[in-house]
Amino acid sequence: MIRRSIQALVGIVLVIGLVFKFMHYPGAAALLGSAILGMAVLLLDRIIQHRSPKLMSRHNISCMLGIIYLSAVAFKVFHLPGAGIMLMTSMVGLTIVLIQFAFSIRSSKYAILPALYSITLLFALFRIMHWPEIPHVLYGSYFIFAIALPFLLFSRGQELKKTHGPLSKNFLMLGLLTLVLLALEIKLRVYPEAWGTPIYQLRIVQTALVSAIILAAQKTIQAGPAVDKKTYDYQILRFVQGAYLILLVMLILVARNH
Repeated sequence: MIRRSIQALVGIVLVIGLVFKFMHYPGAAALLGSAILGMAVLLLDRIIQHRSPKLMSRHNISCMLGIIYLSAVAFKVFHLPGAGIMLMTSMVGLTIVLIQFAFSIRSSKYAILPALYSITLLFALFRIMHWPEIPHVLYGSYFIFAIALPFLLFSRGQELKKTHGPLSKNFLMLGLLTLVLLALEIKLRVYPEAWGTPIYQLRIVQTALVSAIILAAQKTIQAGPAVDKKTYDYQILRFVQGAYLILLVMLILVARNH
């Protein structure tokens, strides 16, 4: 109960900090710094809470790389030295972890998701570090991922209708949220100024949708015994949480450029 309350508080502070950053309100840096610190502590607690007998398990490595990634973003926010090397270490490391995860579930149709996201994450690093990029790879891989995800979630939701009704609804809701986010991101990329909507308002809506997807994934995981640690459903829902948490934190870097 205490952990959930702390997680909720950290999430609220992060979202408020992002809204303040997009709106150029004072106090944004302090809020974002506090939220990043809180997320790092929660990841450390997760390593301890779900400690694996293998020190170099994918779970432990992912959490440690997540802590380095959060630290790198915090260093970027406060203009401290060392952010670049930490971003390279964490994002390359997470890319390798995602490739290994995709290979481990290669017999599942879900395997395409971490494979595509690994490409997105690697080329997001290229964009952040201002390295030469292969044209269209970053957005191409991300939008294919963003199209495949709701399709697979809707498909799984339909499959579960007869056997696990409540769980089916959760998958369908998660699919709907990812589809709405996809539509918003297409507008941001292709028609940012259409209908006279300010960019900062769209970014705030994007932040809200990403947060909703993270919460919906958590709710789906807790929906019933059908989603246990041995199923592909559990693994991919955990991946969705992690992928959108990475995206949510990355929005801090986006907000710095607005």
